[in-house]
Amino acid sequence: MMSCCYDENCRFWTWLHTRCLHGGRATSCVPSNGTEVGGFRATAPPFIRDFSFAQKGFDDSKWTQVATPHDYSINQTYANDPADPWHGFLPRNTSWYRKHFHVPDAWRGQEVYLLFEGARQYTEVYVNGEWVQDHASGYTEFTVRLDNVSSLAYGEGVENVVAVRTDGTYGSGHWYEGGGIYRDVRIIAVNASAHFTHGGVYVNPESDGRSVLLSAEVESSSTALRGNVTVTVELSEHNGTVLASGVLGVYTIDPAAPPAVLTYTWSSGLPRLQNWTLQNPHTYVATFRLGDPGQPWSDTVRVVTGFRTTRFGAKFALGGVPLQLQGFSHHTSFAGVGAVSNPRLNLFRVQTSKAVGANFWRCSHNPYEQHLYEILAYTGVLAWDENRDFGVEYQGEMQTLVKTHRNHAPIVLWSYCNEEDCEKISQTSAAAFRRIADDLDPLRATTANNEYPSNIDFEYLDVVGFTHAPNSTFETSHADYPGVPLLLSECCPCSENRMDSRTFTDCIRKRATTANNKYPSNIDFEYLDVVGFTHAPNSTFETSHADYPGVPLLLSECCPCSENRMDSETNQPGTFSYVGGSTGVWTLMDYFGESVKWPFVASAFGQFDIGGFPKAHAWWYRINWLAKVPATSPSRPLISGVAYVARVLNTWTEPMGRVNGSVSTLRAAMYYDGAAQPTAAADVNGFVSWPAPPGSVTNVTIAAVSTTGEILASHSLFKPKPTLRLQLVIDVPSVSTGTGTNLYLDGRDMALIRAQVVDSDGVVDSSATGNVTFSVAGSGRLVGLGSAPDSHLHQQGRVMGLYGGLIRAVAMVTLDCTSPNLDLALAIDSDHAPLEYAVSCPPSPAGVTIEASSDSYGTASVTVPVSSDPSDHPFAVARANANLRTYTYMDDIVS
Repeated sequence: MMSCCYDENCRFWTWLHTRCLHGGRATSCVPSNGTEVGGFRATAPPFIRDFSFAQKGFDDSKWTQVATPHDYSINQTYANDPADPWHGFLPRNTSWYRKHFHVPDAWRGQEVYLLFEGARQYTEVYVNGEWVQDHASGYTEFTVRLDNVSSLAYGEGVENVVAVRTDGTYGSGHWYEGGGIYRDVRIIAVNASAHFTHGGVYVNPESDGRSVLLSAEVESSSTALRGNVTVTVELSEHNGTVLASGVLGVYTIDPAAPPAVLTYTWSSGLPRLQNWTLQNPHTYVATFRLGDPGQPWSDTVRVVTGFRTTRFGAKFALGGVPLQLQGFSHHTSFAGVGAVSNPRLNLFRVQTSKAVGANFWRCSHNPYEQHLYEILAYTGVLAWDENRDFGVEYQGEMQTLVKTHRNHAPIVLWSYCNEEDCEKISQTSAAAFRRIADDLDPLRATTANNEYPSNIDFEYLDVVGFTHAPNSTFETSHADYPGVPLLLSECCPCSENRMDSRTFTDCIRKRATTANNKYPSNIDFEYLDVVGFTHAPNSTFETSHADYPGVPLLLSECCPCSENRMDSETNQPGTFSYVGGSTGVWTLMDYFGESVKWPFVASAFGQFDIGGFPKAHAWWYRINWLAKVPATSPSRPLISGVAYVARVLNTWTEPMGRVNGSVSTLRAAMYYDGAAQPTAAADVNGFVSWPAPPGSVTNVTIAAVSTTGEILASHSLFKPKPTLRLQLVIDVPSVSTGTGTNLYLDGRDMALIRAQVVDSDGVVDSSATGNVTFSVAGSGRLVGLGSAPDSHLHQQGRVMGLYGGLIRAVAMVTLDCTSPNLDLALAIDSDHAPLEYAVSCPPSPAGVTIEASSDSYGTASVTVPVSSDPSDHPFAVARANANLRTYTYMDDIVS
């Protein structure tokens, strides 16, 4: 309904499930017929464009100064709204932003535009009070041209104002999507006579290293220059070493002509290039230039790419080598920052996914920021890139996705849609989306995250992904279409909060008699009031209900996080010989929204919580996806060590119940206060358990042991001593997470701080509660705080409550002395705050000091070092830490 209201051409709408079938622009309006299922109108409502906030002279001096990217919604007040349990119980609002800026005199005659990487959801842009443009997707990039605005003023003495209205009151996502300008914005000037279009330069990563397919799209909007200009390309290493250069062709300047695409197959003079693989994620820089040698270049664009060959068959092959794909689905929200992301934060996410064995990243259910794909390229992780809205009316979104992301080597699949979104007019839409992918990027495979049976004909998909599908789905599909590659593209959700995931309680005894049966039951139904089945798929219950329709049935045991259901039908298809793998375990980390039930505001599906702290079942993946995978396996992510793992899964409680753990060996040893207990055999998933310790103990230890009894790895759980204090630990940037050692002074780099309550030995007391107050000094600011999934304290306040003895604090640098063209930034930006620009960096810049205080646990502080050295940029850190040799973060959390 709302998407119809903003579209003056829309006359009626229908509602199906939770989304509007009609695409386009959106706002709020009342259905003409007063129903909830549809509506119509005789005339279109007029656009409202005379907002006072948009006027140049509006007094915004009392508005809060923020830096983009900025999630407007995350700091709103939580409220229990039973009608909308999906979006984190935060209101979805309309927000306004205003930016004062100057346009340099030198930019006269050039095209000047703003590049938005994403704003939620329907965006309107005003310049000096004039409505300029709108955009109706929250996940795709868009540009707004400024130089053709009649009131745009040039020169240092004249100020312009851009006002942005973002309507986030709706959206197609059934999770927390954030609000406002939650992704980066840049101002760009290009030569109007000849320049590359946005996303117009293309280096096809599908290459064996002997030849490379290139193209460049060039356009003109000015007659100031006439004649021809040359399009050249240069390939270099990241250190600047030029490997080859070539000429794509010549462009004839003609403003009346449509953009011209020049293509070039580069083989002559090209050295043999290194292949991009999981173990050697080698990337190159391609620099496209427009103009003539010896003259100022009309335009220059640099892209990072890598070269590899891919093939989807029974198994996916990278560089001709078959791999078992395994990875997680993701949503972008995080404690303290909401939907805002950041290169350093995403580097932490990517390194953490590798630390639990993932070689694949599913971008669910939408395109992500450009910097994420670059980090995936540097660290050697494959990717599935997913379009958000599916339908013929959303072809522009698919086109933007492919055109702006196609240079990224890790992306091996374009996904049209997710689950129920794939139901909408599937064949017509799929045919259109297939044409877009083939036209813009002809050698990359297409797919979709389908429910079964697929609503999209297989002829439009190179790879068929199924969501939450049992064995039978793959067996049937493989029998019917034996040549079609298959993937388990989403599966295995395990919904437990971090502190709940460490306890394994007995089943509640029922009043009626029952038994926890395998199928078929060995106990006749006449002896049971209720029949319980253990780890049973749908078919078991369908058959039993058909045979005994009057017998009550229960799924009496299922879904253990320690096993992650690998021995049940819902995840086993990923290991079939004709299935490429399990590429979308739901999810790596918790995210805001989709908790469904108040008071919880964050989901509990992740292997790590909303602040990036590990849950017990994260060790299942570290064992089964990493430690048990041979170091020589081409499927293993680039990470050294981790041959053996042992972990106590409990937190300390008194009296201590059963002691549970995970080990990567066949047997495990247990010690209570150093006294050895009988060894135990680990199950197929590495799970072990012992009876509760007798009497009172102060520590328990689980050890992974060899067949000869040698201890290969161990982990101890200690009883916290009574004297407790507050401690702050730098998790990012940190060697322990493979994220570097210093924050980079670019005005946006981000640190993750762990606040924890510890005893004199550094043991975390997971029972510690109470609020902690934070502040930041030096070259930074406090961005946000997070902890419990049911905390209703403001994420971007100064106070947060402990959860399991921990709090996540997020800080960001405020000094930018490293970005390119800082002299221009100083001349253009009238507002500056909360950032500080400096054309040259101070010799000894102050670090970012985080302070915390608690009435119960005292005070603590820590200083994150900062740097202007390019080697400390998150991208450089990602390249240097592609081989994740030092990731100890999961083991360093001592509880």
